Amino acid sequence: MDTAERDRFNAWAPSYDDSWVQRIFAPLHRATLAYAAVLQPSPRRVLDVGCGTGALLGAAAVRFAGARLLGVDPALGMVRRAAGRVPAGAGLACADASRLPLPDGSVDLIISTMSFNFWPRDAGVREVSRVLAPGGHLVIADLFAVGWLRPVAPVLTAGQRARGRREMEALLRGAGLVVAGWRTVWRGGPLPVLRAVAGAKPVAADGNQQPGG
Repeated sequence: MDTAERDRFNAWAPSYDDSWVQRIFAPLHRATLAYAAVLQPSPRRVLDVGCGTGALLGAAAVRFAGARLLGVDPALGMVRRAAGRVPAGAGLACADASRLPLPDGSVDLIISTMSFNFWPRDAGVREVSRVLAPGGHLVIADLFAVGWLRPVAPVLTAGQRARGRREMEALLRGAGLVVAGWRTVWRGGPLPVLRAVAGAKPVAADGNQQPGG
């Protein structure tokens, strides 16, 4: 996220929870978490990259009761708003996706909704792979240039280039992740608009799946 984008989200933070985007985010969050739960039913630590004001983390607390919740966002205004709504004990930090303040292999589920197109994407995927534990999963929900969206994605992302399926899968593999699948997580009427792509961190040869750190 560049400085101009960060400033825009900082200014938006006080009214963000009342904005029109929440009508999309609520069902998007439910569908993304349902998909994540199929892949990783009982995570010990859950990280939301691009957590905004904490709505997804709040929903994750219900879906994954007992999990340690963590959230990062590059906009300090968003993080401050999140601090007032996430469950007690959740860890929050103002941080970019490419520089996560977490040890290697310390998280076994990483989720992200509608923030990927603001990441330093190649570096961000490598970084989330670093902090993901063996056997863990990454689930990114966003607008991808897939299917009917290929020709219109550049307009809908306001200048941010949306990744296509092959490019996104190559990005995951390049970061050491196995592509675990795709799922539609929000529709505009009959049309699939937002999709989630999942990556899995391979288990070491010794079978160790415990998060480190």
